Amino acid sequence: MGVTRCFYCKRTATTTAPLEKHHTFGRINSELTVAACKLCHEEITNEQQRSIPKHMREHSATPIERLFFAELSLSKHLEIMGRERARILKEYHSEQEHDDRLHTRIHQATRRKKAE
Repeated sequence: MGVTRCFYCKRTATTTAPLEKHHTFGRINSELTVAACKLCHEEITNEQQRSIPKHMREHSATPIERLFFAELSLSKHLEIMGRERARILKEYHSEQEHDDRLHTRIHQATRRKKAE
């Protein structure tokens, strides 16, 4: 079975929103890819295209230009991963708080019934 979740935000792939292959350091630098949902893939690609002159993203780029491109790509990956991990952690804590409140209510209701 293949990858079913976005590397960045952990959204699950669906038939209407399949995952896309993102070249983590650009096609000219590496064949390394990660599975990304359309939203994350667009965000990273747009940032790469916005921040890096086109000639630095082409095969004629110098080694220094390729390194600059790879470093910028890595920083964008880390930024998105950090933001998405923080979002996931916040959701987790929210669910935990909900579970704790539910457990407390059940416990209180059980105590009331025993007292009756």
